[in-house]
Amino acid sequence: MKRNVAGVFVAMAIGCGLSTLASAEVFNLAPGALLHLSGTVGINIQNGLETGSGSFVQQGANGLDGALTGTIVANASGGNLVLPGGGQIDVANSGSWLPNNLPGAFGFTAHVALSGPIPNSFVDLVGNIRDLKFDLVGSTPLSGPGGNQTFSTAGIQLVTVSGFLNAEVTACANGTCDTQTIPEENLAAPPNDPLNTLQGSLITAGNIRTLTLPLSITTTDTQSDTVQGVTVSLTLTSTLENPALNPIVATATIPEPATWAAMLIGVLGLGAFSRRKLSEAIALS
Repeated sequence: MKRNVAGVFVAMAIGCGLSTLASAEVFNLAPGALLHLSGTVGINIQNGLETGSGSFVQQGANGLDGALTGTIVANASGGNLVLPGGGQIDVANSGSWLPNNLPGAFGFTAHVALSGPIPNSFVDLVGNIRDLKFDLVGSTPLSGPGGNQTFSTAGIQLVTVSGFLNAEVTACANGTCDTQTIPEENLAAPPNDPLNTLQGSLITAGNIRTLTLPLSITTTDTQSDTVQGVTVSLTLTSTLENPALNPIVATATIPEPATWAAMLIGVLGLGAFSRRKLSEAIALS
């Protein structure tokens, strides 16, 4: 009876140790990872009376590029790459951008010249995205032999942990202009954004595991408002991606054999300790 109960304690201890060994790995982003913002603004007034579109332009040097730091948590097991969450990727501030002159990850403008019967009509947009942090979650099948595997990013989603968008719009027609500040938008809200379908890889060389993950996301948001009987629709299409699809590279260090051995010895020691304590308790009873 003593041996059976003690054996259960040992099995539990070893099981706990093995589950720890199989837990997700933390991959640290390699230096130099960047995220580039691009996009267009489309304007449609009164169902086509006045229309136009314009592309994002950086407010200043590096206004559309943010340097990335942080971690990705991933677990490669059972033929799948699983990202359970728990990492955090930060987009560093690239400058202080309008409309509020606050430090931000991205500062952009867009000029939209309108075509239609209203003379000299156009819209200018200026925006700033700040405090942008995100995580990656999801699951996708792994292909290829162990140690040299590939995967599709189609099963991975981006979760916005924090981020704020500030923007200001100036509309001009026939020499008269009006400027309005758009209320600050909190970007940290569902739904999660699915990544565009690209191919990544998971490579093991020695005790270093390298996760290469191309990040590309395209979102479209359309808002309409009616002012004095005139309906104006604004469509914002934006893409966040690694420049020239140069993927994120992150690495994790696999424990050396000596480390595994030390961990297993500790687990077995825990089992022996549990067995001894159980025997002492039974002897005293």
